[in-house]
Amino acid sequence: MKNSKIGESIFTIEFLLEKLSFKGEKNCTIENLEEFEAEDITGGVAFFSQIYSVKFKWKIPASLNSIIVKVPKLQGAFEHINNALNDNSSNKELTEKFEEHLENSHKVEEEVYTFFSQKKCELKLPKFYYSHPYSRNNNEGVLIIEDFTPHAIPTKMIPGFSNEQVESVIDELAKLQAICLKDRSWVEILVHGDLWSSNVLWKFDEHNKATNELIAIIDWQMSRPGNPGVDFGRLLAVNTSTNYRRNNTERLIKRYLKKLEENLGEIPPVTFEQLMDAYNHALLFVAYFAAYGAPSYYNMSSIVGTPPNKKIREELLLRTQGIIEDALNFFKQ
Repeated sequence: MKNSKIGESIFTIEFLLEKLSFKGEKNCTIENLEEFEAEDITGGVAFFSQIYSVKFKWKIPASLNSIIVKVPKLQGAFEHINNALNDNSSNKELTEKFEEHLENSHKVEEEVYTFFSQKKCELKLPKFYYSHPYSRNNNEGVLIIEDFTPHAIPTKMIPGFSNEQVESVIDELAKLQAICLKDRSWVEILVHGDLWSSNVLWKFDEHNKATNELIAIIDWQMSRPGNPGVDFGRLLAVNTSTNYRRNNTERLIKRYLKKLEENLGEIPPVTFEQLMDAYNHALLFVAYFAAYGAPSYYNMSSIVGTPPNKKIREELLLRTQGIIEDALNFFKQ
């Protein structure tokens, strides 16, 4: 059994258990393993990775019953783009750009989890166990992190987040970014960059429905030092209606500023007016991202259903149109 592979990856179950044992997990050994199951949980939405929830059955109880193994992979990106364009032809230039992006994004996610794993405070992030760099010249890249599937799920992008859920994400962003402001070894503000529904996990109830209790923000491949307005924009433009976004942006940014002050223990080095200006200047990037994603989401069964739901498709296009209009209107001024 020790040479059995984790799904379609190159990684063996013995390799995985060695990494868990090294991090202090008790009885997570190949000798104690009766059997395991590796389930691909990407659900047809991942662009740049294959994610396995590995569940263990032990001979005697161990400290972990499951773990996430995240493997960088380009196949999903090509499938979504080909479906959006109805074109299955290969593109060498696009492949090279995606390979470069994946190398960089995997490295960034490693650095983010490493940084926050050293902080002695409770954060809505998965526990980090192990990583190995990804290179276009090998397929050895991997992240091993905490598995939330036994008690948490993402919501559907449409209808998206409730007001309470949006506020929970805003509060956690303020907490995470306050840590960055306190620790001068890190960037001034860490931006997640890809806050759409699949990257935010919520505790589910007895009916397997998402509650308003935030469990984790995951997938930090797009994170970077930058403008916090990007996260406000992505969070609202993708996961809420245009009307909600337009009517609540100022209120939510004021909430963020208040939570930032609470977490810093002092007045933040930024004003409400500056944050609003940052949000408005981020609209162009958010609109570009929305326009890039919409054709893929429009044909993605995990988003629009099978057969495609006409109302969901219409709402997707309305949200995309709304953020593009707002970006153009701001930069016309």
